[in-house]
Amino acid sequence: MTRWRVLFRLSTELHELGEVQAIDVIGFDRRAASRRYAKRTNYTVNAVETTILVDCETSAILDIHCSMKQLHDTQICEQVLKRNLDRLEVIIADKGYGWDELRHTLQEDGVRPVIKYREFLSIDAADGVDFDR
Repeated sequence: MTRWRVLFRLSTELHELGEVQAIDVIGFDRRAASRRYAKRTNYTVNAVETTILVDCETSAILDIHCSMKQLHDTQICEQVLKRNLDRLEVIIADKGYGWDELRHTLQEDGVRPVIKYREFLSIDAADGVDFDR
């Protein structure tokens, strides 16, 4: 992962980054590995979750995090964003990252979080209306 991050950091220096970045996670299933290969190499990984931080204007990948543990997206997101605070202005994420502590941390560091609120209470639905505007 360290080599990937160095590569991405160097490649983003080739671009003039925009002010909006986005983060999301995608899961990859082990079905991509053949049964024969998995058996021969004792390959026991069932899935890999990959979190990617991307600049919205240039589509440059700013950071990546791969995990085979079942951590919550907000925990990984916090790690990725903290590593890149110097390059972030506005961060966009879906409501899976709607964690108030994460929002407050980003705001304290001068990053504007645009993250839809989870709707557990009626007040949360009202916050969602503001988000849509």
